[in-house]
Amino acid sequence: MRIPISWLNEFLSTTPKAEELAEALTMHGIEVSDIERQDEGIKDVWVAEIVEFSKHPNADRLSLCKVTDGEQTFDIVCGAKNFQNGDHVALAKIGAVLPNGLKIEKSKIRGVASFGMLCSKEELGLEHSSEGIWILPKESPVGQNLAKYLKKEDSVLVLELTPNRGDCLSIIGVAQEVAAIFELPTKIPSSGAKAIPRGALNVSVKDPEGCPRYTIQHFDSIEVSESPTMITQRLTAVGIRPILNVVDFTNYVMIERGQPQHAFDAEKVVGAIEVRRANEHETLLCLDDVERELTPEDLIIADQQGPIGIAGVIGGKRTAVSTDTKAIYLESAHFSPSLVRRTAKRLNIHTESSHRFERFVDPSAAWSASSRTRELLEEYAQARSIAEYDADKGSFKSNKIRLRKGTIVRYLGQDIKNAGDYLTRLGFSLEKMEEDYSVDVPFRRPDVTREVDLVEEIARLHGYNNFSAIVPSLVSVPQKHTQFESIGGIKKFFSSIGFHETRSYSFVSKQWNASFGKGGKPIKIVNGITSEMDEMRMSLVPHLIDSWKINRSRQVKGIKLFEAAPTYVQNELSIADQMPCFERQCVTMLVAGSTLSTWNQQSRQLDYYDIKGAIEAFSAKYNLRLSFKVGDEVPAYYHPGIALTVNYKNQIVGYLGGLHPELLKQFDLSNVFVGELDVTDLRPELNVINLFKPYSSFPTSERDVAFVVDQKVFAANIVEEIRKMKIAILQEVRVFDVYQGKGFTSGKKSLAFSVIFGSLEKTLTDQDINRAMDDIIKKISKTFDAQLRS
Repeated sequence: MRIPISWLNEFLSTTPKAEELAEALTMHGIEVSDIERQDEGIKDVWVAEIVEFSKHPNADRLSLCKVTDGEQTFDIVCGAKNFQNGDHVALAKIGAVLPNGLKIEKSKIRGVASFGMLCSKEELGLEHSSEGIWILPKESPVGQNLAKYLKKEDSVLVLELTPNRGDCLSIIGVAQEVAAIFELPTKIPSSGAKAIPRGALNVSVKDPEGCPRYTIQHFDSIEVSESPTMITQRLTAVGIRPILNVVDFTNYVMIERGQPQHAFDAEKVVGAIEVRRANEHETLLCLDDVERELTPEDLIIADQQGPIGIAGVIGGKRTAVSTDTKAIYLESAHFSPSLVRRTAKRLNIHTESSHRFERFVDPSAAWSASSRTRELLEEYAQARSIAEYDADKGSFKSNKIRLRKGTIVRYLGQDIKNAGDYLTRLGFSLEKMEEDYSVDVPFRRPDVTREVDLVEEIARLHGYNNFSAIVPSLVSVPQKHTQFESIGGIKKFFSSIGFHETRSYSFVSKQWNASFGKGGKPIKIVNGITSEMDEMRMSLVPHLIDSWKINRSRQVKGIKLFEAAPTYVQNELSIADQMPCFERQCVTMLVAGSTLSTWNQQSRQLDYYDIKGAIEAFSAKYNLRLSFKVGDEVPAYYHPGIALTVNYKNQIVGYLGGLHPELLKQFDLSNVFVGELDVTDLRPELNVINLFKPYSSFPTSERDVAFVVDQKVFAANIVEEIRKMKIAILQEVRVFDVYQGKGFTSGKKSLAFSVIFGSLEKTLTDQDINRAMDDIIKKISKTFDAQLRS
């Protein structure tokens, strides 16, 4: 938003200097990014008069002019032909620097000295292109500085507004801010009376939600021409190209008051005017000569032949104002911000009008802005108002907020005694309620909806730099988040047992997800880094395999790797309050190749037991009592004969085993073993502190027992069953022998266990131990159909 200081001054009793304004606005939340000087490039250009001219003695196409500024006469060599004696022109004297960067110096042109330059509008930066020098009006005073004559001694503030401050997209809106900051009285005109339906205006609003207020005025006897100089100069200063007076007046009032308006050529409108949604496949040839197809999502202005404008965005070519226009309909309305935003985005149109409607335009200002435009039309275009209509279908109620003194102190750390005065200066209406306020928020501030928003307004006007610095007192001891602490602990653990940590991208190719997915749909990436990274990973295994391949190519004989990171799978339930994906925290290990040979240890192949041992060590570290089982739930990328599930409390939390032979062949690898743990649901257990248990001062007792069981029974299952019995004196159960073959029926095997007993309170008797052993034998015999081996 560009704010000329002279225009701003119309609505303030006094106006601070541009630099002071820029500093104050920025410190109070309205950023001023630049101060532009309008006289830049023309401050050394003067109004002059051509006294006489003659043909250049050495060039047929050049003229030698004598030009006066009222005090001196200058010889100027000029190449233009569009002037005559007595014309007033723009003279750039020696030393002037024009907007295009050209510095005027004394020069000789074909042997004749020239002491300046007669300028065109293009050279002065006033038009994109022009022919000949600029011939000024006869009333232009000779000797006056051109910047002063053009009223370009002004400065323009360039504001960088945040989307919530749509109220400052107008000169009056900024004037209200300046008045509040500097405690200045304003000269803002009244809003004007509400329109009274009169005349024969056939207008209907079919979508009151999309257009809760629609005002329209009918004018005839209009003389369409160029706008007055003051209007065109101000529009140019704010970056809007002047067109014709009727259009310029609507733009002028939009910049002045923030209310977009649109003028339709009334003689080109056929029948009644409707504000409605577009029909499917309706089209509109817009003012920019582009035909656009509309949808029922678009709010339009239409007559009996179809669309004549897209509400709040752009008008139509068919009803555009031209020099032949004699009568107009002047529209001033309030359109739904969300509807305007969606339509403008879909059609890829950004206009001054849509920019304001998207940020909410004050519905109460629709008629006052239309009245202001009527003043300009009547004064400069001889317009006559013959009908007016105000379709106010909105139930606009100001927002009331209770502001408590305690809230101000809690957020700002101190009591602001003149808080109510700050809000009053900003245009809020207040009603005192003991120590609190009931605050009535003006329509122009839709961004203020909560009590904390009022506190922010108070702090903003008080000045953030006026708050005293207070070091806050800490009321709690900073702690690590348990989630990150547990993952950090896991990484330290696996590093401590000889595994090397890897880190990889969260993106993989869809081929990798197809090969290593464990169920569910992958999450596709809309704009992947490469074609090999177009989905979120569902497993960490592919990256570890890739790391092993890279290391093997560099002569690494064997490796133990792990990665602790999230994996992702799509949430297919699509419930509104759930995340669109499931994120699982996983730890994956890989071993491959062989160990190094040392002076006391021969090299050996890394295998399945290295992975299993790491998981068992992890289980012991965190006292999880993980168990291993054979089942059909193992993913397809594991070797069908070398794979187990890892279980915790009867739930699968991971897998371990060798890679499937087909995958090994595909990756040109051999003997690769992996293990996976999903620790998402284990994290609470990982943060439990294991308390020290004292050693017993009494001796332990060890008994051995062997069972003949079916070959499908695992020793781990029997150990788990014994532990679940929760025998008070039981300390440990270990497997020490597995035998099958000679002496046993086919399909049977022998499992032998060492059972260790002990007590913290006494030396155990044979009776205590025998009783416990009898209970164990009975339980195992019944649960696993086992026989005690003699």
